[in-house]
Amino acid sequence: MRDKRTGRIFKAPASRLCGIRDLYTVKQTLSASSRVVDDQWSDYEGSLAGAIDQLISGSIDARTWLTVVVRFVAGLLVRGPDFNGRFRRRLEHSLGSEFERLLIFPAAGTDNVNRARLVEYVRLIAPIAGSQWLVFSMPDGTELPTNDLGFVALRDPDNGNVGAAIPLDRFHLLAITPQLRSIIAVTRKGRWVPNIRFAQLSAEDRDRLVTHITTMAQRFMFGATEAMVQSTASGQEVFPSVPDANHMGFFAGRRAIVHEALFSQLNAIFETSPPWSNAVVHVDFQKKMTKAEELGLMNGPLSFVMDAQGRTMIVQREGGTPDEIHALRDSTGGITICVDDAICVDDARAASR
Repeated sequence: MRDKRTGRIFKAPASRLCGIRDLYTVKQTLSASSRVVDDQWSDYEGSLAGAIDQLISGSIDARTWLTVVVRFVAGLLVRGPDFNGRFRRRLEHSLGSEFERLLIFPAAGTDNVNRARLVEYVRLIAPIAGSQWLVFSMPDGTELPTNDLGFVALRDPDNGNVGAAIPLDRFHLLAITPQLRSIIAVTRKGRWVPNIRFAQLSAEDRDRLVTHITTMAQRFMFGATEAMVQSTASGQEVFPSVPDANHMGFFAGRRAIVHEALFSQLNAIFETSPPWSNAVVHVDFQKKMTKAEELGLMNGPLSFVMDAQGRTMIVQREGGTPDEIHALRDSTGGITICVDDAICVDDARAASR
């Protein structure tokens, strides 16, 4: 491990690195546990190592991919202490002079951040699941370090597409690129598997990537050997700001709200066998967003009420009238099961009958 601030390199077990006490603790709990945020991470962490091995080998099934790896990626984008600063800047930009008044009570301010962390985590699952997934292996004889964020933002110089890159282990990298329409899962040997591509990174691209990972590190770089982390040192260290998820192409705000139920919808599909030997699961985010625009849900004032677990439960128009976004969010909407991209059934339950 290398400290960019001091230049010091030292060894330590992973369990002792980058932990911050009570970062996720909710102090004003209402009826929820003070560990409501921690519990979200704990729910998938026990299965993560095995799921990543399966992802790399291409043997992972769609349900494990969704319930473990997709949630892990969504968590990476909100789990760090950098989220606290990013959320505060958003509020400051939105509220102006009212911002400081609303942060009079520090505990309430911290709890607000953690509830926002949960809401954003839930809303990131859909665009991450619907992204293009590509697992890169490193060129022979080379390894990959990682930083204290666990990810970097990416932009394809050829087409301008943005996304995120996540080191999976010393030799593999996951690149995800948000899509408006995508095939999420395909049928293989009678079971659903995620639609993931595999490729090898060129030596030139690997070197550029290592430089980018090092640049984006907030403070620490990690590697399997001292030589690896030493190779990431540069003459002049920089400490850039962390991009928000929407800057990497993932839906945010109202564009994300209408897709909140995608996780449970996909989970229900992946708990059953594919209805046909050549079935695929296709998602069209644009379809739901177009419907939301037709209903007037993408503009105008809305208010949000959270339950004790920090989930958005009630979305209302100004004046308190229940909003149609409930029905839209909970509908299967843009999810279809298709045969060879040609025959599609809008209702997944009908497709399985």
